[in-house]
Amino acid sequence: MGDQLFIPNKNSRVRVRKLQVHNKFVETAQVGQRVAVNLAGVEPKELERGDLLTEEGQLVPTQRVDASFHGD
Repeated sequence: MGDQLFIPNKNSRVRVRKLQVHNKFVETAQVGQRVAVNLAGVEPKELERGDLLTEEGQLVPTQRVDASFHGD
């Protein structure tokens, strides 16, 4: 708790107040878990399902994607 995080698509800095996983308060959450996050620094109406929380500077925008496609 108390971690400073960033919401890239909103360009918002927020602070974590509390975390819940399966209706239980926890100190940490893992990638892929469904987590309820109580945030300071943003209003609920400003957020949308699927918004990303990350440490600032962890995601770097790119203009290029390297991909392969395989047909049936």
